[in-house]
Amino acid sequence: MENEWLGSPKVTATLQPKIADREDFLIRAVCPGHTDYTFPLSLTGTILAVWKETNPEQAAITLASAILGVVGTASAPPEQGFWFDSYNSADTLQQTISLIQNSVIQPFIKNRTPADIYGRLLGDEVWSNIEMVDKLFIDKFGEPFFSSLDDAFEYSQVLDDLNKPPHDNANYLYRICILSGLIDHIAIKPQTRISQEGSLQRFKRWLTEQFDANKANELTITFQMIKNLRKQYPIHDHFETTTDGRKLRKEVKFANGYFEITEPKAYDHNWGIVLNKFGKALKEIQEEINKK
Repeated sequence: MENEWLGSPKVTATLQPKIADREDFLIRAVCPGHTDYTFPLSLTGTILAVWKETNPEQAAITLASAILGVVGTASAPPEQGFWFDSYNSADTLQQTISLIQNSVIQPFIKNRTPADIYGRLLGDEVWSNIEMVDKLFIDKFGEPFFSSLDDAFEYSQVLDDLNKPPHDNANYLYRICILSGLIDHIAIKPQTRISQEGSLQRFKRWLTEQFDANKANELTITFQMIKNLRKQYPIHDHFETTTDGRKLRKEVKFANGYFEITEPKAYDHNWGIVLNKFGKALKEIQEEINKK
């Protein structure tokens, strides 16, 4: 399908293979002067339901045409494309188009560059690692590394949260909980099941089968320490009582040591350390799997 606006780029949308609860399109815009651009555009199932849109292809074309009408065609649109979900979009398709026509473009750019917003977007880099490890496991084992992330949150909301540096303990711990939630969605597991076994322990057993126990520990230690960081106020008891008196929980103490957190109130700095290590852990898993 294509738009038919005279004097506008000729826009077509090609539906891509289904991944999760969303519609992914490859947009092609052929502009006057034989300029030819392609870029991805995604619509989540949730936003299509909110909009009550039954024709995702036409919605994608309409949105792409609105975007090109604002940014122009003198230069290529962002190659990473655009993303629409219930967090970054308005309540209707037409209201969302109105936002775009008023030059509100940045919230819809997928994996925005540092020049677009906030300055340092480590969260975008980590999210790219999430997508790459998912694709690797689908290609190699026929199933994604993470399951049901579309049910866990809206993509643009989690990127905002990961990218914005926390300035107090509540927001720091909130972001730790996001990473802990991602770990809870690890889907890779061995064929044998153990009752009430968590996702991280299942994945660790799978890694032991693929490699050995030492490698399994090495590849999951960051995830385990993130889970340990979560075990503090207000989610869990912050202290434990020992013969020497009340002390910080040993799980939190070990995790702070692992992440080299020496100034507990340096929330922005500490969050950068934790998020960076999380991203590196995903990269290391990819590297080891690629060797097999």
